[in-house]
Amino acid sequence: MSSTLPPLALVGRTTQRAALHTALDRAVAGRPTCTVLRGPAGSGKSRLLADAIADAAARGFQVAVGRGYAAEAVTPYAIVADALVPLLRTLEPSTLTVLTRGASADLALVLPGVFDTSPADGGDGDRRIRMRWGLLQLLERLAARAPLLVVLDNLQWLDDASLELIQFLIHQLARDGAPRRLLVMAAFTDAAAPTPGALVHMLRALDAEREVDMLELSALSEGDTRELLSGTFSAPPEQVRLLAQRLHTRTQGNPYFIAKTLQSLVESGALVHDRNAWSGWDADARVLPRSIGDALQVRIEELAPQGRELLELIAIAGSSVSVIRLAELSGHAPASLLPELDALVTSGLVVAGEADAYDMEHPIARDAVLHGIPRPRLQLLHARIAQALQSRADTHSDALLDAIAFHASQAGPALQSERTAEFLVRAGHAALRRYADSSAAAYLTAALGRDPAPPLRRAAQALLARAHHRQGDANSATALWTSLHAEGAVAGDDALLAESSRRLGLIAFTAGDHTRALTHLSAAHDAATRAGNEDLAVRIDLARAASLQSLGQRSEARVRIEESLSVALRLGDPALLARVHRALVLLNVWTGARGEARAHGERAIALAEESGDAVLSWSAHWAMAVLGGLTGDAASTSHHVRASQRYADQLESPVLRLWSAEVAIEYMSGVGEWPAALALAGQAIPAARALGQHAVLPRLLVWTGLIHRGLGDLAQARVHIEEAWRIAGAEGGGEGLDVHIAVPVHTGMAGLLMTEGDNAGALAVGEAGLALAERSGEVAWTLYRLLPFVIETSLYLEDYERAARWNARLRVSAEASENPLALAWAGATDAVVAFLIRHDSASIALLRESADILRSVPFVFDA
Repeated sequence: MSSTLPPLALVGRTTQRAALHTALDRAVAGRPTCTVLRGPAGSGKSRLLADAIADAAARGFQVAVGRGYAAEAVTPYAIVADALVPLLRTLEPSTLTVLTRGASADLALVLPGVFDTSPADGGDGDRRIRMRWGLLQLLERLAARAPLLVVLDNLQWLDDASLELIQFLIHQLARDGAPRRLLVMAAFTDAAAPTPGALVHMLRALDAEREVDMLELSALSEGDTRELLSGTFSAPPEQVRLLAQRLHTRTQGNPYFIAKTLQSLVESGALVHDRNAWSGWDADARVLPRSIGDALQVRIEELAPQGRELLELIAIAGSSVSVIRLAELSGHAPASLLPELDALVTSGLVVAGEADAYDMEHPIARDAVLHGIPRPRLQLLHARIAQALQSRADTHSDALLDAIAFHASQAGPALQSERTAEFLVRAGHAALRRYADSSAAAYLTAALGRDPAPPLRRAAQALLARAHHRQGDANSATALWTSLHAEGAVAGDDALLAESSRRLGLIAFTAGDHTRALTHLSAAHDAATRAGNEDLAVRIDLARAASLQSLGQRSEARVRIEESLSVALRLGDPALLARVHRALVLLNVWTGARGEARAHGERAIALAEESGDAVLSWSAHWAMAVLGGLTGDAASTSHHVRASQRYADQLESPVLRLWSAEVAIEYMSGVGEWPAALALAGQAIPAARALGQHAVLPRLLVWTGLIHRGLGDLAQARVHIEEAWRIAGAEGGGEGLDVHIAVPVHTGMAGLLMTEGDNAGALAVGEAGLALAERSGEVAWTLYRLLPFVIETSLYLEDYERAARWNARLRVSAEASENPLALAWAGATDAVVAFLIRHDSASIALLRESADILRSVPFVFDA
């Protein structure tokens, strides 16, 4: 006789199983895909994934498996580390070095334990972007060695940062059709996610781009249940019909509930194996548990007190727990726990893993255990785990800080110590450093809920304000910095006043409220000066100058920058001086002072290289490339674009590569290198979308759209320019927009409408763009195509007076900035107007002169 349940037959999943195996076929053929299983708890998702994993292993795939846990619902990137760390640890260090190619410092954000380089605390998100691209390239290089299957189970428990990372990876793998032997399989439980909005958003975005194959798992039918019984127990279908009907009615076809119910029937003797056959098929419905909770609760109640406590600790811990850790948490010797742990495994509630670690057999079993623990005891157990973790020596580990923060948050009033608040703040800072902003906010909010001492509270508030600002919640960030500012004013703390005012100014600046930004930045500058922090004061003044320039107060901006230059010269810091000269480049380039801009640019480059700061060197060359492009200096543009691209590659910065690419595309569009420009745009535009770089994406789209316009592909030109128009928010007329986005998108739309024959519409859009530039005082954008488009449209409308008026404006600005390109356009307009009004034959010579200038710039298409 036997009381052991045989392995259950896999039934009712023919379509889904075939889809998973087909996905493996596609991966072997170099067609990367992502397949997602969704269904209720216990519907068999993990069973199907296990079947696919076995098939992949047999085919020679590298397999990486990660699982989400409820206890890690705010732990950034835990599932990615869970999947990849074990695989990467099997590689030789030399192999790992080749695969990562210098990206280890950024990969340490997401793969701790493999890459131990401590990541710097960045502020602009570029390190997060480098981490994403570094991880993508690591996966691609792994897949080049052998086909790679990445399995991610229980997506419903993931934090926002992890979901954003997974969405980025899947999107990029599908972006260009390049051959990659890589397959991502994922699964999640419906109606169980603590943050369903983030998961739903990710799935909708991927589904909209047709980047995932979604497989639904529903309950088994009564016929499926009968087939399962027949296959599992090797019994004729007719023999199991009655029990199948009763079982399906009670379980509603949930595979996990069916399995646990059958296990109960076997263990109770209702189903018995004797003489090579099973009997008991007429088991009365009364012996069936009413619910899966009832079935599991019976098992839990049968446990001895020590076994039940161990079960509770394993359930609360959230992931695999070692015997040593259980001994530490329970207060018993490790050897004394082994009999109880064996009993838990025998009960089917717990599974034993590698290295003497134990985990719950199924999320439903975990939920059943947690549901049975009274809330006060649950909080005390969380407190006990948090305190035990706090006593460990390796509390510098981000993963350990995350675990402490989770359990401390769940402990509530059971754990209110200052030490716990300190750990929560440390965990929040670590999460912020990894750009896991929602996790950081959760940890820091929990820390503030423990009423920490003033210094720790201020640190928590400052970090929480940064997290809110990154999340786009400027109101909450403003409230926190305002509170800190008030506290600094009462205490006379100039350092706190300078930092809080600076942050309030930067928030206002990014919101486009430059008047308010100036108020805060002026206060920040005063406080930094009182505190004797001259370096910070200079940086604040450069931010003030940017706001003044955006408001059209160019002379005041120049005063701020020149005062900063005086201080920076006295301090003798090359990096600080480079920043000041770079600010002077941009001040002069946008206002048309070409000679001054070039002198400051050359100085900025020299100082940046002296400082050894590659980012500053990139920035100085980029500013000089912009100067060359907007003043018609093709040779200078080409030289500095190449230099900026070289520094961007050296820094492995996708964002800096994008900004360099934008200038390169603009330059190539002007000189007629259209195939090369379109090829570069084909890489840059999807990358800018994926990285959320909305400051540069509209201009990338405009320059690309204008190339398509020149090629006569007006449909594609409209797609690009309309997207730029939407992103810029130009429908409302451009009020309050960044002039460096607003004027280019008006340029693109005016050029498109003119080519489509809507000259009146083109003129209205063009003159609206000129008004925006006029208010800001930044004339360079108007010289680059916008004024020529308005003039050309006026000519088409035979409004020669308007064309002449705008051309006079073009000539004045062109002469002031010594812009040969604009001067050539002005000369061509004078010639055309003279010919159309007076039929003056002298206009031919003037046109030829303009054409020669354009060819020498060289703007061949215009010539």
